[in-house]
Amino acid sequence: MTTKYIAFDIGGVLVDNIEDEIEKTLSGLIGIEPEKFRRIGGRYKNQTSIGNLTLSDYYNTILEELGIYSTTPKELLDAHLEVHKRILASKDERLTSLISILKLKCGIVSLSNIQYEIMEATRNCGLYDIFDKNFLSWEMKKMKPNSDIYIEMLKELHAVPNEVIFIDDLNINIGTARRLGIPSIRYKNYENMKLELEALLS
Repeated sequence: MTTKYIAFDIGGVLVDNIEDEIEKTLSGLIGIEPEKFRRIGGRYKNQTSIGNLTLSDYYNTILEELGIYSTTPKELLDAHLEVHKRILASKDERLTSLISILKLKCGIVSLSNIQYEIMEATRNCGLYDIFDKNFLSWEMKKMKPNSDIYIEMLKELHAVPNEVIFIDDLNINIGTARRLGIPSIRYKNYENMKLELEALLS
């Protein structure tokens, strides 16, 4: 069956993965170990990707749980956005050029877990303009790896699973897509992804 769309994750594919740097930067500001920051934040993090918490509320919750008031949620959010700004500058120009070529053959969309403030910063820098359509967890109130976000994407694209190729850097997200019958590529590096994509499109 003909490929109608290719769906790209953004973080870890088009730009570098931000999570480790965020955890290191913010835990340093708070004065705790990154593992502790990850453990506490992990209880609330998914809520920031499905629209139930802003990042400001998220950081306020973490600071309250720790009983730390020497650092403010705004300081943590500003630091997060500063790291994100640097991450956006890591955009892989080889991939953006490839996307321009692929657009001559099929639709190109993004499928990304994202928080409101990061979504707005990404939109303001024009990164979403690369894609024909953007499926963003905060707007959809659904997130990867849960199957409902993939199903909603297919519905909005008026496509069946084997008409869409999905590219993501995380095995857990790839696993869900494959179980739904969506041909998928685990992104490790540009060269391998390009070879695998060419094979699927041939």
